[in-house]
Amino acid sequence: MKSSKLIIVLILAAFVLAGCRSPEMRSAGIAMNEKDWQRAIRNLNEELARNPDNPEAYYSMGLCFEKLNDWKNMATYYDSSLAVSDLFKEQIANNRKKRVSQFFNRGIGELDSAVWARAQDSLDAEALKKFDEERYKKALAFVDTAIMIDRVNIEIYSRAALIAYDGKQLEDARRLSMKAIELKGEGKPDISMREVQMLANRLENNHEETVKWALEIMDLIDFETDDTTIYLRAVDCILEAAEALNKHDLGLEVTRRALKRLPENMALRENLAVIYVRLEDLEQAKKVYEEMLQKDPDDYNANFEIGRILYNSKNLMEAIPYLEKAFGQQPDNIKVVRMLMAIYYNTDQEQKGMEMKNRMDELQEGE
Repeated sequence: MKSSKLIIVLILAAFVLAGCRSPEMRSAGIAMNEKDWQRAIRNLNEELARNPDNPEAYYSMGLCFEKLNDWKNMATYYDSSLAVSDLFKEQIANNRKKRVSQFFNRGIGELDSAVWARAQDSLDAEALKKFDEERYKKALAFVDTAIMIDRVNIEIYSRAALIAYDGKQLEDARRLSMKAIELKGEGKPDISMREVQMLANRLENNHEETVKWALEIMDLIDFETDDTTIYLRAVDCILEAAEALNKHDLGLEVTRRALKRLPENMALRENLAVIYVRLEDLEQAKKVYEEMLQKDPDDYNANFEIGRILYNSKNLMEAIPYLEKAFGQQPDNIKVVRMLMAIYYNTDQEQKGMEMKNRMDELQEGE
């Protein structure tokens, strides 16, 4: 309140010092001092009709609309003032910052109330879900007002997009993150906002869009400065979408590309082997699993999968050491037990075959 009074006093002082000011501007200053904002607006409109390049008139209009809680017009006239001159740039920036903080904090307050409600046991799941949705919508309404006040503030869009995504308001999350991506300026959250786009589209099964944003993330990630987990999440999203779209070649291409940057990542290597299996290129799959065993001879999945590939290709004796290794690690896996039983019976190892049969009977009884 004190700061607003000071601004008005300064404007009035400027009017007095500049005797050449127009009658309309002097009348507007008097009206503002009397807090008659509507009369001041009428005077300022008359001034702008006579002198449309007066930055002070636009700035004063913005102040009047701010007092009337008309944030849209406030922002419009502030923008108009800056379009003419930077004379009131600092004052406008300060006013905007104050109002943006006011509305953004009110939005955060709504989210805090939702968090508090979740901590209570007084609401059932359905009521809590409805409460959460209402709170997030209210929070985003306050945030949208903050955006209206400062339409080029990248940080507002970025933080709002994260709030929307957290609240599963996916349409808003995409809208806000897209705006943050489109705006130019320092501190652009290129990766995090693309991640919001990727994850929001993933939740809605928009597979093509998910792939698009994930590929952009892979291109932007710098391993020296960025978190590799975001890169790996992008790869996972592409593989999931590729499977849903039945585009295994896409999954193969992306996994190979990722392994060039992260050659020691065993999860990526295993993904590559799985894709080869889906493409029915079992020799390549077996080769990748063998590479995994060179790194870790006790890798369960690699032992199991090589054993299964050899079993299905009738190389029974070769399959035995891999499946026995897998059985030693997970004796409750009925698939391993069934394959070993069949192998033992078909290679004249009846005692071992009977042991596996008994084990399978135990597992089936426990189901």
